[in-house]
Amino acid sequence: MSSKKRMRISLIVSAVAALMPATFLATPSGAVEGARAPQFGFSKYATVAPASGWTFTSGQFAGDSRTDVTGYYAADGSLWVGRNTGSSFAFSKYATVAPASGWTFTSGQFAGNSRTDVTGYYRADGSLWVGRNTGNSFAFSKYATVAPASGWTFTSGQFAGDSRTDVTGYYAADGSLWVGRNSG
Repeated sequence: MSSKKRMRISLIVSAVAALMPATFLATPSGAVEGARAPQFGFSKYATVAPASGWTFTSGQFAGDSRTDVTGYYAADGSLWVGRNTGSSFAFSKYATVAPASGWTFTSGQFAGNSRTDVTGYYRADGSLWVGRNTGNSFAFSKYATVAPASGWTFTSGQFAGDSRTDVTGYYAADGSLWVGRNSG
């Protein structure tokens, strides 16, 4: 590195350091020495029982400003919403799907209101169901069927740019990616 470039970096770092309570040194690789690395501070919010066999997705299921979780327990097909209290998840049973196993869930505002809903994909027959969040349960309606039935993974997003959440289906057998626009 040229001395002119080092001087310029030194001046920039000095100007920034004058605004900060601590001194940081920039290395030639661009790393900052002396800076605290970002981290997650974990707090236990809940324990589910039994301990294994659950999958989770997140969203604002309570309709407030906190992100909640929905847990799907495949052994009995139950879906539970864990309302975020700020220090824990308070779980309530919202639905049961049948058959119990073989589902994957993703979340989004499929009904277009302030509460997060869920979409369930049942791989045995390729059906996609939206569970509209009523505030204390999920009211399921069949929205689509994909073919072939199995081998898909789904995610959600506002791909059409309107107020409703759409789904994207990835079919691994041929690498295709499909958008399912929500007309509901």
